[in-house]
Amino acid sequence: MSQTKPVTIYDHLEELRMRLIFVLIAIGLTSIFSFVVSDRLLEFVIAPIKQSIDFLYFFSPHEAFMTKVKLSLVSGIILSLPVIFYQLWKFVSPGLYSSEKQKVLPLVFLSTGLFLLGIAFAYYAIVPFALNFFLNFQTDFLVPLISIGSYISFFLSLVLVFGLIFELPVILVGLIALGAIKTQFLKAQRKAAIVLIFVLAAILTPTVDLVTQLLLALPLWILFELSIWIGRRIEKRGTHS
Repeated sequence: MSQTKPVTIYDHLEELRMRLIFVLIAIGLTSIFSFVVSDRLLEFVIAPIKQSIDFLYFFSPHEAFMTKVKLSLVSGIILSLPVIFYQLWKFVSPGLYSSEKQKVLPLVFLSTGLFLLGIAFAYYAIVPFALNFFLNFQTDFLVPLISIGSYISFFLSLVLVFGLIFELPVILVGLIALGAIKTQFLKAQRKAAIVLIFVLAAILTPTVDLVTQLLLALPLWILFELSIWIGRRIEKRGTHS
């Protein structure tokens, strides 16, 4: 009778290396594609601020080029999200039961969808609001002179933060589904969680104004409550099965 060879730490490291290679290849290909269409991509990204100012500037010979490279790389990562999440969930799946492994593909779609939802929320709601708030401080003698590099950094920091924050339900619901935590525990820690949410909002937002921090904290609070609601339904389904 053949015995299954025990999996060593080197086997895990080799698997991790192979999955990272797949991720890097996906990011590389999508980043190249993004750079090819970077002019259209840049038009899409600067659309929110074009409603308030006519021009963006670059203050060094290489700033415009490096901005396109940076934007293409981030776009490549976003386009590669299905591959990234799939490789991530497949890496952890050997430690799951067979019934739990069947949930990998739905988790890939859910993780990708929530990240994109966070980006869309930031693009259509948060970025225009933040720009309108800050640019309203201009006067006849105080006018904005914004570089393309500084705007792209501001834009990406907001959309990526919201994309990551919107992953909260996946993490919490996943832990609940695996039995690592209970919804009763989350409900008992609600006050502490709300305080932590506002602290994280203050840390993660690229600006120091209270309004932008609230715009991050409130969706995060809603997602926390949504995770409890979904988790409660999962627990009830488990008790009836």
